[in-house]
Amino acid sequence: MDLSWDQPQYKLGSDVALGCIFESPVVRLIEDEGYVNTFNRYLTSTNEPISRSELDGDWRKTLWIFRFYDSESQLQGVARRPEVEDYAEKLAIFLHKMKLACGSPKEFKVNLVAHSMGGLVARCYLQNRSLFKRSTLRPYLPTPVNTLFTYGTPHKGFVFRHGLGWAEDIRDLIGFQGSDTFGPGTMRRFLSLNKKQELHEFKAARNDINEDKIFCLIGTNYKDYVIWVSKHAVGPASDGLVAIESAYIQNSARAYVHRAHSGPFGLVNSEEGYQNLVRFLFGDIRFEVSLAPMTVERDLPNLNLGEEIEYLEINVHVAIRGLPTYLNTRRDIDNSSIIVPIRRGANGTYVQKESRKETHLFTGFLRSLKTATNGGDRYLRAAIQIKVVPHYTHTGLVRTSRFEGEAILNDRLHLAVPVNLDLNGIRYRWGEQSNEDSVPTAQEAQITNGTGTFHFPFPVDSRDYFCCNGLILRTRRWE
Repeated sequence: MDLSWDQPQYKLGSDVALGCIFESPVVRLIEDEGYVNTFNRYLTSTNEPISRSELDGDWRKTLWIFRFYDSESQLQGVARRPEVEDYAEKLAIFLHKMKLACGSPKEFKVNLVAHSMGGLVARCYLQNRSLFKRSTLRPYLPTPVNTLFTYGTPHKGFVFRHGLGWAEDIRDLIGFQGSDTFGPGTMRRFLSLNKKQELHEFKAARNDINEDKIFCLIGTNYKDYVIWVSKHAVGPASDGLVAIESAYIQNSARAYVHRAHSGPFGLVNSEEGYQNLVRFLFGDIRFEVSLAPMTVERDLPNLNLGEEIEYLEINVHVAIRGLPTYLNTRRDIDNSSIIVPIRRGANGTYVQKESRKETHLFTGFLRSLKTATNGGDRYLRAAIQIKVVPHYTHTGLVRTSRFEGEAILNDRLHLAVPVNLDLNGIRYRWGEQSNEDSVPTAQEAQITNGTGTFHFPFPVDSRDYFCCNGLILRTRRWE
């Protein structure tokens, strides 16, 4: 089911006319995956699930839309705006009735797909420890949730661009028309977080899902958002409404795509969003890509006296063969690149400030069964483009200046992941290097039930700078 949202009173502007109902994903899931849309068949005119006697087919293949914003759109003027807990309460009742409409099977669970504030409503349902103590919910039991997928949700609230922090303070102080909903105090209340916990920290109130079953889609194109006021208040490092650094849950899987918050070029109806969604919901292999701890063995080209490396900036693109778009795009031009702080170590080398920490690049999902069925190929083929650029500081007599260097790694890793991970190793090659048959050693590629860790050394032309570095790929079965 999805939790859509399109509420002007909580935005910095209004895009009501555009609508944020998941039309494209809904239609495509129905057509591509054989789902049944319950909207006009199994729901009453007031959006209530109907009895089991009217529902035919497999309940596991039904798609429900919880339109919690409908009643909100009727409110005018100074009418009281519902709190997030009120919406979560309605969601709890909706899920209960939905379960009854499906015959109350013992194994019943739901997958929640939410846009914008809908993701906060879902988190409130999952995290708020007082929700089911409400008198209206005492007759109900929580409905188990299997996964959560969010599009452009402000998991850390709405953050304005540098220099506009005073506007956030006024918003949270006055709370006009519910605008303080996205302030730290209000969010900690409805997410049951204390002052020491980060807003994007996920703590389930019950034996529900953890971060492992959550995926966050993050938009990086603020220019295409139609609301001028919000995109200039939030700034370039955003989707036009939600800052990039606010749009994910801590430790969750996530993807960055060059799309706006909503509108004709928005996240919801994007090809990138759909491809990440279906792989998260229906994939059977989970893969995580990271960089081994970075060590630069020697000074880089054109590094002069008084200059040192301050950080490495990493651009990453992830593509799957057969898809018309990237699953993940992190680049400096969108303010979404990865920054790895560097310090000078022993013997003139440069090391990460967190020297033992891997740098996470991407978490994705593959559909091996569909690949084998459709084309008969024994391999799932993907490519990871990675660019590493050092940034320097120069300490002068008057001031310290910063400048960008030349890329010390700019290549594409081609991967062939076997459909049966237990029987075959992963083939790989960098760029034009003729090592198509290269397979990680047996020690590096111990696989049990689809779970394995693989290390891919950097290409030869980058090894002059790096020592013992490379990409790390971890795979495991995903249900």
